Amino acid sequence: MPTAPEHMYGSRYDKAQKESTVTVIPWATLESGQVETIAAVLLGRVRPRSFRVRPDRGDKGVDVCDPVDERLDVFQVKSFATALNASRKAQVRRSLQRVVDAQVPVRDWYLTLPLNASWSDRDFLAELQASVTFSCHWFGLDQLESLAAAHQDVVDYYIYDGRQRLEGMIDRLRGLAGLVGPGEGQLVTPAEATDSLDSLYRALNSTDPHFRYEFEVGAELGPISDRPGLVASHGVSRHGVSVTHHVIARYDAATEDRPIPLALEIRPDQMDPDLRRAWERAVQFGTPVELAAPGVVTRFEVDLPGGLAGSGSDAIVKIGPSYASAAREYRLRLQVVNPDGGVLNEVVLDMEPVTTGHRGGSWRAHGHAPGDAFELELLGTAASDGSFDGSLSISAGSWSGASPSLVCPAVQFLGQLRAPNSLRIAPEFGPPSGDLFGVVSEDPIATDEGVALIEALAELQMRLDPDLVVPDLDRLTRSDYLAITRAGRLLRGEVVREEWSSHTVTMTLSGPLPPTDGPCQIAISGTQSLQIGGCTLTLEPVTMVFLAATLSEAGGDAGESVEVHLTPALGNSSMIVTMAPIDAVPPQPLDAGHESEAS
Repeated sequence: MPTAPEHMYGSRYDKAQKESTVTVIPWATLESGQVETIAAVLLGRVRPRSFRVRPDRGDKGVDVCDPVDERLDVFQVKSFATALNASRKAQVRRSLQRVVDAQVPVRDWYLTLPLNASWSDRDFLAELQASVTFSCHWFGLDQLESLAAAHQDVVDYYIYDGRQRLEGMIDRLRGLAGLVGPGEGQLVTPAEATDSLDSLYRALNSTDPHFRYEFEVGAELGPISDRPGLVASHGVSRHGVSVTHHVIARYDAATEDRPIPLALEIRPDQMDPDLRRAWERAVQFGTPVELAAPGVVTRFEVDLPGGLAGSGSDAIVKIGPSYASAAREYRLRLQVVNPDGGVLNEVVLDMEPVTTGHRGGSWRAHGHAPGDAFELELLGTAASDGSFDGSLSISAGSWSGASPSLVCPAVQFLGQLRAPNSLRIAPEFGPPSGDLFGVVSEDPIATDEGVALIEALAELQMRLDPDLVVPDLDRLTRSDYLAITRAGRLLRGEVVREEWSSHTVTMTLSGPLPPTDGPCQIAISGTQSLQIGGCTLTLEPVTMVFLAATLSEAGGDAGESVEVHLTPALGNSSMIVTMAPIDAVPPQPLDAGHESEAS
């Protein structure tokens, strides 16, 4: 019979332990709702991303599920603590069939109940397994008891109302009296306080199954951070000392198992236009917003766990993104499609969990291209006929400081996102199935010059210096741009044609400068250096051929360094530049004037 993976419920009991163990939880005396709650919380502690599906006609036969590799591990929780009869087996079959009928993308399915399987039950599970294409497992009493033993705070909270552990916690807190110094008149040092602070932290986090608590003590209140799982930060300042407590969810669905009621009195009429727009977006689409302006939050009341409930006025409130319990990070593929249906380019975006409006009915999807080259925002609102009205926007990032090779594919994508092409949103893998969005503007988000610059920088990074980053684009001059794009083209093996007006060469003569009878073609080979940010890049060999030039008399004796001045001749002010030794560059036709490719 398939069994649950060992990592799901800690170390296994051996046979002797199983026979002698008294159950941690009196399962047979619990109501079915209690069993499901306790099982869901225990699973959440070892699978923090798992979430419960509220029972209704649309729950698809799922009680608890955990996203794994684009699929779901489904836990069907039953309260059966005694033998399965025909009626109970029929219930299990119906639950499994609902999962199949709803086409839930199941990786593994777990029949979860406080009962170890008999031989008859093993045959029943094998029957279930034969009817589906995914793996079925029995997650029974031993597994649940093992989880309960590892997380006694869950048992104490839901079964014994916290009373059994209260006395032990009081004893541990009494031990904090050890903060006194080692002797009379001696000060407490930070090193001596370490053990007591450790005990305090352990005591604070020994009884709450849903949240853990971190604290900071200092002259100022601790910052409101973006640490994973942070639900709220609560700070108090007295007599120059500030204490900040951070409430952190132990698993994603913690706030559903222990909700945190919050009442705010907010004055939108006290907001400036930018804050007003941010607030309206937060209400409609669940986006984050910070209300820090004076007079905006005039009253608040919150029932935080850990005894941190409180109320007050003139508060600073930071509201994070409003994620549904099932919302997860995901990836999307964007494609540029030409009028004939051909895919010109595509890029994969990392998407944040979808947020939903606080009033319901609206949502926001938001994600970033590699290197934050651009971001995508999709806003949707439910219409009265059940359809959605929405908008799509794409905005370029700054690019400065990014890895050129990382952002280059996304920048090339933006360069092709112009009319008459279209945009398609598709799943990360598989055949594209999304709708096409017409691109209205003929002006791309990334200009041809911008694309050429990033392509050249990516070439330089790959060939010359892996630490190269995109320079500050606001300070980039026209000559800087031309130098970078020319270097990139040279590295790709292109022959670059440019204009020139005069050129001076310093050389050491082995004899007098030979006379020239009019215009001639001059080839010079050497190295070229390029400074980009903090990186100095050297290209060699670089050969420049001045197609028609007149040499000015420079004079000088043998062995001396002299300057030779070149000026265009025959009305031809063109030169070609290539990354090749001078011997590999043949003479060019000495033609009349020629338009260059760069200015």
